Amino acid sequence: GDVSNALQVKDFMKVENVPIDAHVYASVINACTIGGDIESAFKMVEEMNNEVGMYPTQNIFTTLIKGCNTASHIDRAFMWLLQTSRPGKQRHSRGLLSVPATYNRIIDAYAWSFDVGRAFEVYDQMLANEVAPDVTTFVELIYACGRCGEIDRAFHVVREVIPACSTGELQEATNEVYTELIVACINSATPHRAFEAWEYMQSRGITPTVKTFRAILDACIKTGDPDRAFALFNEMQTEHFYVFGEEVYIDLINACNSLDQKDLATQALEMMREAGIEITGKTYLALMKGCKTDHNFAMGVEVIDLMEQHESLQISYGEQTQ
Repeated sequence: GDVSNALQVKDFMKVENVPIDAHVYASVINACTIGGDIESAFKMVEEMNNEVGMYPTQNIFTTLIKGCNTASHIDRAFMWLLQTSRPGKQRHSRGLLSVPATYNRIIDAYAWSFDVGRAFEVYDQMLANEVAPDVTTFVELIYACGRCGEIDRAFHVVREVIPACSTGELQEATNEVYTELIVACINSATPHRAFEAWEYMQSRGITPTVKTFRAILDACIKTGDPDRAFALFNEMQTEHFYVFGEEVYIDLINACNSLDQKDLATQALEMMREAGIEITGKTYLALMKGCKTDHNFAMGVEVIDLMEQHESLQISYGEQTQ
């Protein structure tokens, strides 16, 4: 993040006639963005383009966009990209503007600046340039909706925008897209709509993954519904034939702890044993943390008794300390 020294080193390379390639510019631009000097970053991009005859690569443009912490800076970067792609320019950006990764990065940047309208404008520009959106494009659009609290618009992406997209291979929302929709519901303070996304997903014949389940489990916590968490857990096992590992059971235990359902947490432990899941100190630590949070000493003693019955249990020093 030491912008001044980074620029000095580059200038010294010129004096010493040391070749300055794209990697050097990438490093300097990265230093500028880390140091919060976005103006110097833009100057480096212009220098590459106008003086040296090099056009910024995808990585360099991504670094520049990451450093744009306001909507006006993102506008500037995007407009510069569009302007340099016009006919008659000696060095054009058509390479960057022909791949979805460029647009995805800009959509993500607008999401971070809470400007969902501009994010969709970038999507429209993408279609106008006949660039086929990919899964990440729609994930980023839904992410932008979630950050801006526009959950109806997020559902619109899944139900209307994706099926209407004729330029790409994606004609139906994927599991990754639905998972992001569930997360968007939670982030926009409408966790109850996550279940709407879950049901719509399955009505379209899309099977949820473990990642999707972990997202919907968070929705159960936010809506205070432990029974639903166990019902969905059983649904994943009986209808979708998932065999969960210890980490997902720990998620279930943590959900019970968050909802002050210690009996259900120990029930999850019994389910693990019945399923033949290898139980490590991580599971007992999750149970113990719930007891600690609620100052439930009696329950803590019960957990210790369970641990003592587990003869082959290996517990790390850090877990013992907890």
